[in-house]
Amino acid sequence: MNVRGIIRDIRVRLADEYRRPELLRREGAQIGRGCRLLVTNLGSEPYLVTIGDETLVSGGVQFLTHDAGTWVFRREHPEAGRFGRITVGSRVFIGAQVIILPGVTIGDRSIIGAGAVVTKDVPPGTVVAGIPARVISTIAQYERRTLQDFPPLYTPLEAGESNGDLRSQLERRYPRR
Repeated sequence: MNVRGIIRDIRVRLADEYRRPELLRREGAQIGRGCRLLVTNLGSEPYLVTIGDETLVSGGVQFLTHDAGTWVFRREHPEAGRFGRITVGSRVFIGAQVIILPGVTIGDRSIIGAGAVVTKDVPPGTVVAGIPARVISTIAQYERRTLQDFPPLYTPLEAGESNGDLRSQLERRYPRR
């Protein structure tokens, strides 16, 4: 890596998750409004990555826009390569340590479970998880289950209170044993 690359890497790593999209756009990535990116890079070809509005990408997510498996026959076919665009819709949540392979499109309002390997397109409005990632429910089913199993807490911002109030609510709901 050259000096410019090192400086770029430091800038992106030091930026908070709200400023990172702006820095990654400079590398050619198309990133919508209101995104939170906990990752510090979008792979070796960030210009092949598109992310919609209001999407949250957790830490450790890998965007693989190429398949380096062609290395095996590189001597016989030096120009061979497999590349593909990665498109992530709007209002998507991508969990920690997810790997997204080349050519994948993730539909709007989808959830990708932590540690999943996304090898093919994800339909809009679905929850996927696993290796390889597979549909485990719809967003509507996930929403119903979540609201039933985890009754909503009021958020401090809505009530104009501090995070300490949220902590006390959580400690009451989940007492130490």
